Amino acid sequence: MNTNTDEVRRKTIIEQDRENRISKLILHNVQEPKSTNQDERWKEDREHCLELFNMVLRVPMKEDDIKKVCKTWTG
Repeated sequence: MNTNTDEVRRKTIIEQDRENRISKLILHNVQEPKSTNQDERWKEDREHCLELFNMVLRVPMKEDDIKKVCKTWTG
């Protein structure tokens, strides 16, 4: 019984990890936002992503489709 529970738990964790990775998109060489305020920078990044998808790639996307915007700065 315990082995079966462990197996189900392991499969659930694997499936959650897969779902988390499948929806990620990493964009390189994106122009830096002009604002110094972090909230404004994230807003500019979201707008840039929406423009990229809708105008350039012609993939219908709205702001609600973006769950999170993260920036990794390398210095």
